[in-house]
Amino acid sequence: MENNGQKNDLYEAKSQKDVRAIDQVIKIAKQYQEKMEKIPIPHAHAQAPIPFTTWQELEKSMSQMYGQPLHYATHRILEDWENLRVLDSICPPKNVEAVIWGIEEMHRSCISHLELAKLWLSDPTYHAFVDPIIKCDNVESDHA
Repeated sequence: MENNGQKNDLYEAKSQKDVRAIDQVIKIAKQYQEKMEKIPIPHAHAQAPIPFTTWQELEKSMSQMYGQPLHYATHRILEDWENLRVLDSICPPKNVEAVIWGIEEMHRSCISHLELAKLWLSDPTYHAFVDPIIKCDNVESDHA
């Protein structure tokens, strides 16, 4: 169910051209979220901690290892952690994968497509991350 307050925030003081662009972003965000909701979270995790020196390196390794992308919102959190230059202070390396999958599960099942659209509208580079996922037909296959 859509939250009209969230939707109204996206349209506040926008021109007709902007409204059409926002409508398109909302439509794509809904498709993206529906696709991400269908991807199962892996239940079996790596036996040993995945070696990494940056959060973005860990994100790439996890995506490759499990054959599925992480959610855009999870990507943004890892990007923020990267910019803060925090590695071991978030959680011990042996637990980091489980923590990320917990965050991922929340993003896949709970985030509103309107909130996602709002995030995307604040990030002019979101297409680079999102477009390959939306265009990929086999992203929904069970890799768990």
